[in-house]
Amino acid sequence: MKRFKVKHAIGLSLPILVALFVVVSMFWVDNVSKVVPDSIRHQANFSILLPAGRDYNIDKSSIRYSNEARVFTVEVTHEGRKIILTEQATPSLFAGVPDFLKLKFKTLKDSQTLGTSHGAAYIGKDPQQNNQQISALDAEGTTIFAKVDQEMSIEEWRLFYRAMTPIEEKK
Repeated sequence: MKRFKVKHAIGLSLPILVALFVVVSMFWVDNVSKVVPDSIRHQANFSILLPAGRDYNIDKSSIRYSNEARVFTVEVTHEGRKIILTEQATPSLFAGVPDFLKLKFKTLKDSQTLGTSHGAAYIGKDPQQNNQQISALDAEGTTIFAKVDQEMSIEEWRLFYRAMTPIEEKK
């Protein structure tokens, strides 16, 4: 009789844990979508992606959109690191040269390619920027460049890009 009760209790707790995880995840994603002001969302002609999750702190005061350059910029902190993101509609140059980012990043020191759910991300160290680690991702019409103040491992980049979530424009 005790075995039945324990199995029954475990069987009931699993769906509750899954439901709790889904609700918490929805809160984080919804919370991220509220960070970018509607005025910027309406100006951007591309999908803005931001990392969702409690480990990523988006500096709301750093959010900028340049109408002239049509570029969105934001600072994110993660485990003591500052990550500066710039996002824009994929430039026509990239469309004309399909592997532009791949070719560009092959010229950088310690160049690596990482598969993500959004597409291929490229990571390397730019000798023109004191070998600062940078990354780029072309995510279905949005090109994202990331610059970090402290180097990240390939696994940390993988987690970062896994956390990237498109924010939806308020209709």
